[in-house]
Amino acid sequence: MVARPPPLPVEPLAPLACTTETAPPIVDAVVAATGITAGALAVALSDRAGYCADSSTATSTARCPRDRSLVVGGLVAMGLGVVAGASSVTGLSRTARCHELDRLQRACWAGVEPSCAALKARPSLQVVPPRVERPRAGFAPGESCAADTECRAGLDCRLGRCATPAAP
Repeated sequence: MVARPPPLPVEPLAPLACTTETAPPIVDAVVAATGITAGALAVALSDRAGYCADSSTATSTARCPRDRSLVVGGLVAMGLGVVAGASSVTGLSRTARCHELDRLQRACWAGVEPSCAALKARPSLQVVPPRVERPRAGFAPGESCAADTECRAGLDCRLGRCATPAAP
């Protein structure tokens, strides 16, 4: 289990109560890769090649059905692999954030004021202004062009020259 890094602001002198050790998320990544690979292999091998032998005559009479236990086991292994992969990604991002906070704390202790300011800053929601459609600046009527987008708004590129659109 990886401890979540604290939210900002962080006291520069207080010890961090988060995980910087990356071994558990790396183990999760190995488990994920193994589970997904083993599961895919089990599902692929569940379709037996060849034909089933009739027990009384020992001759092949029909195609063998998929081995359901291999399919179910393979799907379970792949599912567990996906969960372990998600755990690995979450753990690695949390430990990276904890490492960043630790780096900022150490720099603050060393007297680097921007690092102290970064630790004390409160996160703010940035409001993104709405996108305003600006008039297209482009070539004037009669100037050469290769596409309509090169001409000013309301003009079309016809025969390599910006011109007013043809009447319908």
